Amino acid sequence: MESREKKYIQFKYAVCLNKIIAANKVKAEKDKANKTKDHKLITSLRKLEAASGISFPIIQNITKGSKNPALTTIVAIAEGLEISPRQFFSFFDEITEEEVKLAMAKNLKKKK
Repeated sequence: MESREKKYIQFKYAVCLNKIIAANKVKAEKDKANKTKDHKLITSLRKLEAASGISFPIIQNITKGSKNPALTTIVAIAEGLEISPRQFFSFFDEITEEEVKLAMAKNLKKKK
């Protein structure tokens, strides 16, 4: 596998993780409006750190697409989100090439 392909996968993982957390934030807002609260819902990277046992800097670098997580880290993050790795990769498969390219372009702009 070429370096460019690995980078693409890293960014796809980052997009997936960011989308899951964003969806959780939306759900939390709806729950708040309905006066219910799911205390286990992961709505931030800090909450993911606490739930997964993965340090904040590592999670932050993963969500930026600048760190290639090990399989054990991927599993810990999925479990922290209270989803199975299979469910996580189901979300991962739904990420479009356009979403990944957009994330990569944003990252490139930040570096300039």
